Amino acid sequence: LQVGIIGLFLVILGIVVMTILSNVGKAGTETVYKLAASQQDIIDITTALRTNVRDGALATQAATTSVVITSQNQETTAYLIKQDGKKIDKKIESYRVTTYKKTLDDAQKNGNFDTVYTALLANRLDEYRGKLQAAYNSTSDANMKKKFSDYYQQLNILGPAANTN
Repeated sequence: LQVGIIGLFLVILGIVVMTILSNVGKAGTETVYKLAASQQDIIDITTALRTNVRDGALATQAATTSVVITSQNQETTAYLIKQDGKKIDKKIESYRVTTYKKTLDDAQKNGNFDTVYTALLANRLDEYRGKLQAAYNSTSDANMKKKFSDYYQQLNILGPAANTN
């Protein structure tokens, strides 16, 4: 009876330890999923600009922003694939906020696309900056901390819409 009780206790203890170990880093991974979703939203926003913009300087800024965020997104998704396997698209999609599509469509119809686009991009880059900070704080991976820090620094070179602080 004592051996059975000790055996049952060890099994329960093992399950608890395995559960704790498997959940270590999950909160950090969720934050990185939100970051990847934000990156994809910004990429889509800058892509939408290409067909509707009237201001050449704004088009150049959008192209630069797109290149920088696309590069960051490739590294972020590679990290997520390494952490969770290849089925990350659905999870990233669940964190995306695509209300910008209607906002940009309405702006196009109203003739104030460039103004609305500039404000929308600045807002999304500010949100992205906050998500970068959260991802940096939530990960214990030194390599990713360095990358997130680099991403944050890259935002400073994107121009006025990125530097609203």
